[in-house]
Amino acid sequence: MNGALIRLELLLLIRSPVTLLLLVLVAGLSVGALASGAENSASRAEADTRFLENTREKETRFRDMLMDVEAGTEQSHYAGRPMAISHAAVLKNSVLGDFAVGVSDLLPSRVNVRLWENSASLFENYQFSNPTLLRLSGFDMTAMVILLMPLLMIALSFDALGSDRATGRIKLVLLSEPNERRYLIHRLAVRCGALWFVIILITLAAAIGYPGSIHSSRIAHYVAWMGGALLYGGFWFMIIAMVVQRVRAAGEAAGALIGLWAFLILIVPALTTAAVQAIYPAPSRLAYLTEVRAASSQADERQGQVMEEFAIANPQAHADSLSADAPFRDGFIRLSVVETATEAHRTHLDKVQTERAKAMAWLGLLSPAIAAEKLLTTVAGADAARYRIFQSDARVLLSKLAERLGPAIMQGERISMREYKALPKMTTRPEPLESARSTILTNIVILSLFVALSAFLWRSKRLTESE
Repeated sequence: MNGALIRLELLLLIRSPVTLLLLVLVAGLSVGALASGAENSASRAEADTRFLENTREKETRFRDMLMDVEAGTEQSHYAGRPMAISHAAVLKNSVLGDFAVGVSDLLPSRVNVRLWENSASLFENYQFSNPTLLRLSGFDMTAMVILLMPLLMIALSFDALGSDRATGRIKLVLLSEPNERRYLIHRLAVRCGALWFVIILITLAAAIGYPGSIHSSRIAHYVAWMGGALLYGGFWFMIIAMVVQRVRAAGEAAGALIGLWAFLILIVPALTTAAVQAIYPAPSRLAYLTEVRAASSQADERQGQVMEEFAIANPQAHADSLSADAPFRDGFIRLSVVETATEAHRTHLDKVQTERAKAMAWLGLLSPAIAAEKLLTTVAGADAARYRIFQSDARVLLSKLAERLGPAIMQGERISMREYKALPKMTTRPEPLESARSTILTNIVILSLFVALSAFLWRSKRLTESE
């Protein structure tokens, strides 16, 4: 009997113009979302390439000058000085970056670390944080799954029992299939399954056929991404089943489901975002930049005092060298003073971001949309944590370079090629399945709990007379 019900529902599905229109709509939206994500990834990769080419050309020129200095062919006093050293780095797209835009348009992913910059000026688009919890700034596959798929499932399933009840056909159905719940599950499985089948086909083709992808890693990330999407879809499947079975009129069921959609996807995330911001307010960017400017002015005023203290502490430094290298020393002193003066502000910012991340991890238990957004954007490498780690790495490198090169700068010394090659550099960030495994697993568990809870609530109460 189960097979007959499924075949009948498939036949009705094929013969329904509205259903076919919805399936075509899902396919079109999916293709458009993937195309938008791919375009975003391609433009970012192109910008990264141009950035690295421009900055690495300067690095190459510095190495050539350093070799000339060691060979005795470079006569300029300013050639090969440590303050001219720079290291360019980019946070490359994840192998599944076309599936989510996330914060890639909001947080900086390119940096040129050099001692003429401080932590505030290191990134062109410096900002403390993005206050939006559901960071679906661009239309991509993640936005499609989280926002639109529940609505499409509702549109295709809200009358799964209501129409039969209104026409009295449910009585005839129950003669052959006395369990109304099982009958409903079969109908919903066919209807919602058709939607997700289209999604899986299109996204799998994109995962396999994306140009230049590392197939083994990309497929692994795709499996994790799709697994999270299906868990999220499974929650809405159970919610739809519970409401459709409990609310007898199809129109009332549709209204109730749309209300739940708005509450869980729009209202709860907005309220939790406001709560987190109120509990853990981010430090003022204006106050930070004011501190930077004040510290820079203070450094300019203290140049003579600092150099006098250095000359007393380092009598071996030559006076001529101290005079000729004044621009380099002045820049380094300014960097040191600014970093020291603003360290407390940056520490407070890091603490706030850590506390917010912990709070948001727990708040994922309030709405599956929060957990799903975190899971899918993390797997796709578009979550805020990945970008903030990149920025933190750049600031750590700046501190290491200042510590390593400071004495040579203050004494007006050049750096040898051997020392240059031994300088620390930023390493490439690993893919999300390696670097964010705990976050991914946590949100998979949260979504699984939502599915289990909704299934338990649906089965815990007999909702029809037939049972």
